[in-house]
Amino acid sequence: MPIQADGTGRVIDLQLDLRGADELIAKNRRFPSILRRGVVNSLRRTVRRTATEVKRDIRSGCGIARTIWGKNASGLTKQGLVSIIRPRASGDSIETGLSFRGIPKLIEEGGRIKAHRIKGKTARGFLAFEGRNGFVLTKSVQHPGSMVRAHGFGGSALRRNERMIAEDVNAAIRKAVEETYGQ
Repeated sequence: MPIQADGTGRVIDLQLDLRGADELIAKNRRFPSILRRGVVNSLRRTVRRTATEVKRDIRSGCGIARTIWGKNASGLTKQGLVSIIRPRASGDSIETGLSFRGIPKLIEEGGRIKAHRIKGKTARGFLAFEGRNGFVLTKSVQHPGSMVRAHGFGGSALRRNERMIAEDVNAAIRKAVEETYGQ
């Protein structure tokens, strides 16, 4: 079950090889759809669990994410910034993975935050903070930009859960065989 990064926002792809099931398929026409449905549901379930772990890792393991989302990762979910790639069957394989957008993609792959202006969000539009020379009250500040190192939370979570994913897929295959051919 190879794990790959393709760098297009669809960061991690899992591929499952279904060769060897040809004899079973020849015996029963319904078996392929039962097998595919069971394996796809299994992958969806286990990769969703992995995505939840990745959201937790991003939120807790990276300073910029803690600043943006704090202890609550609901923003990652509601905005669709970390999501699973819908499992899809093509030929002898089923592919799925994790997709990152926005800041989570920057955290996953690394990159540069551009210089930008930060404006106050209060009613009067002021920023208030403790500076080097004491308390500062200003309308805006210029952020100089910075580099963000690649954290690879998605790839490491999938590698960490590879055995669990394989066990769930094997259980789905066993269930499909039992459903079709009995014990």
